[in-house]
Amino acid sequence: MKRFFGFMSLFMMLFMLGACDMIQDEIQRAQSIKLEDYAVDIPNRTISLHITSDADEPVITSVIVNDTRYDLEAEGDDWYLLSDVPVATSYRITDVFYRTSVGVVLSYNVGFDISLDDVIDALPQNQLTEVEDEIVIGAYTVKSDEEAWVVIDSEEDFTVMELEDWAWIILEDDQPVFAVFEYLGVLYVVSASSFMEDYLE
Repeated sequence: MKRFFGFMSLFMMLFMLGACDMIQDEIQRAQSIKLEDYAVDIPNRTISLHITSDADEPVITSVIVNDTRYDLEAEGDDWYLLSDVPVATSYRITDVFYRTSVGVVLSYNVGFDISLDDVIDALPQNQLTEVEDEIVIGAYTVKSDEEAWVVIDSEEDFTVMELEDWAWIILEDDQPVFAVFEYLGVLYVVSASSFMEDYLE
């Protein structure tokens, strides 16, 4: 009987030590999570997030952006894709959800902000155009208008996705061609990267 209790005591001690090591590993994994970088694709309404951790495999599952939880798609090299993002002048990423080594999903606070100013500054010059009066991009003419805020003319068959009263996406065959939006009194056109590749050819 004494041997039995001695064995059980030793087993419990080893179990607790193992549990402590596991807890410590999970704490370290959570603390290793960092949101390093991002890329915003306005016409496609996506945000790519560069989230690193000490895990050998993709463990990030979702994020909370502006109080809404969104699932992420792993793109490789610690990049994750966030799709169907509502248009906004700023994005506040508060929590990142990750999968632990035992398969449990937990959250970790990151507190990361993305402003539209940051997005505008980061966009390539060949994709972003400021419209003072009117511009021609491919088969489209985009004009600034005081009453309608923007007028778009083209011989192409296109549709307009009105995200907000200050932001539209122009589509051909359900594919984004460019986005147009007004911010702080300035009208901008952002070409979809796929459209720019065809246009520059």
